Amino acid sequence: MSKSYSVLVIGLLVVSIGSAGVFFVKYRESQSNLARNVALLQESNRINEIAKFNKMFIDRVLINKKQVSFEERLELENAVRGLNDPDILNQWNRFVESPDETAAQGEVKKLLAVLVDKINKK
Repeated sequence: MSKSYSVLVIGLLVVSIGSAGVFFVKYRESQSNLARNVALLQESNRINEIAKFNKMFIDRVLINKKQVSFEERLELENAVRGLNDPDILNQWNRFVESPDETAAQGEVKKLLAVLVDKINKK
């Protein structure tokens, strides 16, 4: 009886160790999937913020028939800085610092192209 008891205990021990190994592998896979999903969610949120800024810029600057107010300019400036994207911020600064309307129109086109490229992940 002692021999069969030892075989049973060894068998249970082997099954337990094997199960622990399987659970460890599944845990690591889940951890990897979670990290990948968090990265995708962050990228999705970043793209969403860029799209919101793009819409705000089009509505308040391009479509608006009146002069852009100080409050609107401040809101746009804060929104573009909140994106934390150096390419967008640099192009925004080129637009804002344009010496005349013709130059500003060219910089607007470039700004919109940068925004669309960022939304499309180019």
